[in-house]
Amino acid sequence: MLLKKIAAAGIAVSMLLLSVQPISAGEIRTIEVGYKTIYYDTIVEAEGGNIYLVNNEVSGADTTVTSVVIPDGVTAVGGYVFEGCKNLKSVSLPESLKTINIAAFMKCRSLTDVHLPSGLTKIDCDAFADCVSLESINIPSGVTVIDSGAFQDCTSLKSIELPEGISSLDGYVFFGCTALTSVSIPDSVTEIGQYAFAKCSSLASIDLPSGITNIDESAFYKCENLTDIDIPEGISTIKGDTFSCCTSLKSIKIPQSVTVISGFSFNGCKNLESVTVYGGVKWISNEAFADCDKEKLVFYVEENSYAQNWAADNGYKYDTFPAADKLVYGDADGDKQITASDAAFVLQKTLLDSFVLPIEEKSSDWLKYVDADTDNVITASDAAYIMQKALTDEIDLPAKK
Repeated sequence: MLLKKIAAAGIAVSMLLLSVQPISAGEIRTIEVGYKTIYYDTIVEAEGGNIYLVNNEVSGADTTVTSVVIPDGVTAVGGYVFEGCKNLKSVSLPESLKTINIAAFMKCRSLTDVHLPSGLTKIDCDAFADCVSLESINIPSGVTVIDSGAFQDCTSLKSIELPEGISSLDGYVFFGCTALTSVSIPDSVTEIGQYAFAKCSSLASIDLPSGITNIDESAFYKCENLTDIDIPEGISTIKGDTFSCCTSLKSIKIPQSVTVISGFSFNGCKNLESVTVYGGVKWISNEAFADCDKEKLVFYVEENSYAQNWAADNGYKYDTFPAADKLVYGDADGDKQITASDAAFVLQKTLLDSFVLPIEEKSSDWLKYVDADTDNVITASDAAYIMQKALTDEIDLPAKK
């Protein structure tokens, strides 16, 4: 194919891939495509139609395109450019690309193949919303912004790995991704926006980084397959509808940092059996656990805490455990004594990490009570120290010193 070069645009394209038709230097024309008026200084031939460029940005496309190669030198895909290109199946983006703007590929319902270049830094809101055939997508390490609704209703998207550098997941970013089963969230993320994972009905578990300090309303609403999630220390409020209608959720721990559990936080979690509430909680809405099964739900709460009084006043079954300041160093089974049983429990934990020590149910800070040698891991050394303490009460565990 014929390759022409427009100096004003600075675009170089590999021969045999594209036919680039520049307009006279400095001249910008318009074309009507559907309801859109497109401004352009360069036309690039694509399969099934043309795409249009202006000032090194993709400014428009024929709705009939089926496969697109965007030439090197282009730095942005403009807003709504490919919206509704229902036959578009594949897009090749250049390494020069920095930004994919608002709704750039929204409703490209045949799109299955798109590789994001390493130079990309921003994915704007609704950029790939309703791309129902998109099963996977790479997010380059340079991306620091993924705006609201960027992958909303991508109903075939199965997994996604997010790079370090992203600080927040904006509202609706994965809303309605019903096939999503795996999400890797980096430690740099501190906030999850409203409805970010709502209606991700195939998502069974998700690891939240310890640095997260805010989870907004309805973030995991109607994640009907969610069975396992740990709320990190640092969260101060469980907001309204955060886990509403998570019908497979069986247990949850509310960490010490949480002070408020808002209305309908766990509404409709009909299979919820166990809620552990540490002593930091100062207020729980009477509707926080609305439409949960009171016959199967048991609260595990600190002795003489607000949560204990709340459970009693609202007719929930509950059991108590000692406040953290009353726990005993080395007491792995939580009976307030140091015995050979504690050493045996710790040894079992070293052999099978999934084994849950009784003290784990009683303190979110349980590690420091059984990490006898203070090396921040549970090993046979800890079991040996605890056994020695059980046999010779006169000695102190290193952790207590």
